[in-house]
Amino acid sequence: MAMTLRRRDRRGGRPERVVLILRLHNIVANDLAARRLAPM
Repeated sequence: MAMTLRRRDRRGGRPERVVLILRLHNIVANDLAARRLAPM
C-alpha cells in the first residue's frame, strides 16, 4: 500500500489526504464493529 501511495504522490497526488481518508475509514470500521459486538 505504501509503495502505491508514494507512486501516486510522485504523479502529483496528495498522500496526506489519502492517509487521512484511510484513518477515518479505519475508525469508522472499528466503530461499526464495536457497535455490532456491543449487544452480543
